[in-house]
Amino acid sequence: MGWTWGCVRGEGYGLEKREVLLEVDWIAIFLVFFLSWWLIWMVVLPIGIRSASEEGSELLRGEERGAPVNPRLLRRVCVTTGAAFVVTFLFWVAMESGLVESMVGWV
Repeated sequence: MGWTWGCVRGEGYGLEKREVLLEVDWIAIFLVFFLSWWLIWMVVLPIGIRSASEEGSELLRGEERGAPVNPRLLRRVCVTTGAAFVVTFLFWVAMESGLVESMVGWV
């Protein structure tokens, strides 16, 4: 299946005659996931980070005062991936249901 923006099969917009309003292929889904993952990652990354100077911990030789004490990167990756899945799913639902086409006339 390919990308068919605004391609309506059948006659009219009745539910019984409309087969497919918008087909979203896997490349588009991957791109939405990839872009939303990086955008969410940049938002999630600085949340709750505490530096060594804020914690009052003793610095080792050569350690930067502003370096995070416990960044919990695996937890942040999991949160980011889950949120990106939700955003991608909402994109897919909006495209498949025709919501985007009903809101924007030129699509």
